[in-house]
Amino acid sequence: MATRIVVLPVAGRRWAFCMTKIPTNSSPSQPTRESFLQVWLNACLDLKSGRGFAQSFSPVTHYVSEKMEQKWTALEAAEQGSMKNRVYQLGQKLLARISPSESFLKLFHKDIPKLEIVYPVSLNSRLVRRRVRHVAKCGARVHSRYMYGSFACLPFSVLFGIVPVPNIPLFWNLFRAYANWQALQGSRRLLEFVSDGSDPLSSRNESGEKDKNLDNAIQPSLVLSPSKRLESMLQNSLKSCEEVSDPVIVRICEMYDMDNSQVLKWRDFKR
Repeated sequence: MATRIVVLPVAGRRWAFCMTKIPTNSSPSQPTRESFLQVWLNACLDLKSGRGFAQSFSPVTHYVSEKMEQKWTALEAAEQGSMKNRVYQLGQKLLARISPSESFLKLFHKDIPKLEIVYPVSLNSRLVRRRVRHVAKCGARVHSRYMYGSFACLPFSVLFGIVPVPNIPLFWNLFRAYANWQALQGSRRLLEFVSDGSDPLSSRNESGEKDKNLDNAIQPSLVLSPSKRLESMLQNSLKSCEEVSDPVIVRICEMYDMDNSQVLKWRDFKR
């Protein structure tokens, strides 16, 4: 099954790049009961046994992200006006300043075999592919720099542990280092689809598509799908104003099962 992203202009020359929602299992995941030391030792043993670095330390990143999510949920449920609540409000303001491209790139992982790009039919397919490639290349460069910067700040943020308040700098640097690492991996995976060496398929030529899809395990497959329906919805909105209106964005997100807050962030984000 192909992973679908929707590309659309939202305000002047500003475009939005959003992935459709990925279905998750209805059964709740069991919390990790192992300690961090046990997870780390198991990862080291897997690395010595010949597994790759990313596969070996994937449980470590999952453990850290799970613990961070639990801490964040506890901060959200804190009493109004308390120190934890103020920390949560500060975190919300910081999260609002994160680029929407980071949230977009973090969704790509190595297990995605096929990518479908949906875009208005009036847009040139080469332009769409070039814009997606630009997002991936900029993401690889920016998030690599930010990731190393976050790791470099960790020793200094540890010093705040002597202060009898929550160590916000350490928590934030750990979160940003992990988030930038995810975005970096996602940008590299996206580049494999939209680079010049990849083989784009046309959604109109379904006859040759099945044969080429057999090579998915070897070479990522890219499908470009121009949409007349998406074009008509955008044209009706752009005739009256320079940006796509909120109701139109909501209808587009309902049609393609996307998070409308992410599309709105692409439109309204101030760098």
